[in-house]
Amino acid sequence: MDFFHRYPEDIALAADFGVQVFRLCVEWARVQPEPGSWDFQFYDDVLARVRAAGTRPMITLDHWVYPAWTGCWGNAGMHPGGWPTPSRSCGGMPVT
Repeated sequence: MDFFHRYPEDIALAADFGVQVFRLCVEWARVQPEPGSWDFQFYDDVLARVRAAGTRPMITLDHWVYPAWTGCWGNAGMHPGGWPTPSRSCGGMPVT
């Protein structure tokens, strides 16, 4: 799986199979790689290709991918198994 690099081919294959709705998720980590910095270029191109292929996009906004700068994953506030400690929060939502 490498949608990031192969999405033109994936979208074309889906259209060739007769797919009418193409589901994709918008990853927060990809559109806001650092605080105050937004980049929608990748998704703008994906959506343009989906529409050009004659399919309709269906977008999932939250797919459990948080940017590293939020402090949610892989930091000192994590339990060894990867879940946040009760004192941490992810994406502004407290973790209990």
